[in-house]
Amino acid sequence: MNVNRDHTLVPWDTIDTVLLDMDGTLLDLNYDNQIFSHLLPSAFADYHSLTLEEARQQLNDHMAKLKGTMDFYRLAYWHEATKVDVLALHEQAADLIRFLPSAEAFLKVLSKRGKRVLIVTNADRQSFTIKDRALQLTTRVNEVISSHDFGSPKEDNAFWVWLTEQFAINP
Repeated sequence: MNVNRDHTLVPWDTIDTVLLDMDGTLLDLNYDNQIFSHLLPSAFADYHSLTLEEARQQLNDHMAKLKGTMDFYRLAYWHEATKVDVLALHEQAADLIRFLPSAEAFLKVLSKRGKRVLIVTNADRQSFTIKDRALQLTTRVNEVISSHDFGSPKEDNAFWVWLTEQFAINP
């Protein structure tokens, strides 16, 4: 926790709040990748009588159009768009939810040092609930903020303005 990638010391004494992304930062992406690369395309292909390759192509094309929008992250949207029970697919794969190496220890160190730790994610609350049930994330941090609480993804600067004002964060 004392060294960043440039091998310079992180001034932890001057940092009171740590913002952490969830997927790919704290959590292994294998869970999400299995759902969106395997389970969803397979279920979509079955439901719509497509080949697996056709299903993947249609889903990838659709995802590319939505990237950076709230719908891209909304499980209810994907259920409606695909006619597949996407929430059930997430539940089915829940045993794949894992911390990245050292992430859990990092959270413990931050807590021990008295830092305010906020998970800031684009994951919608349905998706977060499954991950929280598996890893008790809410017990390990001070707050979990979903971009869905604001209605704008993290890719939008307005989200960060809202976040810093709403949670009294001095960047």
